[in-house]
Amino acid sequence: MAEQLGVPYEGGVRAWMEGLGEFDGAVAALVGGSAVALTVVDGDGCAYALVARPVVAELEAAA
Repeated sequence: MAEQLGVPYEGGVRAWMEGLGEFDGAVAALVGGSAVALTVVDGDGCAYALVARPVVAELEAAA
């Protein structure tokens, strides 16, 4: 995602990934079963909503 946005707009994605407090909080939320969302806006005003959801065991078994 960061690579697609390009300079300088990828900064928000990279900062989030490098911000240990926010990243660790997102990982803890996923481990706890909660979804995590991040919205990044590029220079043209297009908003990209990124959502990560933990895999549910029932879905894994169906695959």
